Amino acid sequence: MSVDKYSGSHTIEAASDVKLQAGGDTELTSQGSLQLTSQNDEDMTASNHIRIETTAEDVHLDAAGNVLIMAEDKVQLTSSSDDVTISADNDVSLAAENEMRLNSSGDITIDSSGGDITLDPSS
Repeated sequence: MSVDKYSGSHTIEAASDVKLQAGGDTELTSQGSLQLTSQNDEDMTASNHIRIETTAEDVHLDAAGNVLIMAEDKVQLTSSSDDVTISADNDVSLAAENEMRLNSSGDITIDSSGGDITLDPSS
């Protein structure tokens, strides 16, 4: 592994794996952008929490294929100050093995522009 310094920047390069390991916390901080890039998979694993936060307006998860969110327990989408929107250029599917609930303290609106709305309890 080599560490190169040039014009105030640092580059860490290795012909094989690079492992960052600590007995306590590990923190990556940047005053500018922070980019993690992989030619293959990128995995984030934690025995407790993985938290992605930003003080900017948006957090984007972009993929050329699928974005998969899985949890052994609950998956929750929450906004403390605005709407939560799920949209797609094609179909959006919501599926549950058991119950699916839509809860609201106000109105629930289902709109369709140019198509039918079908509620079929037998499917």
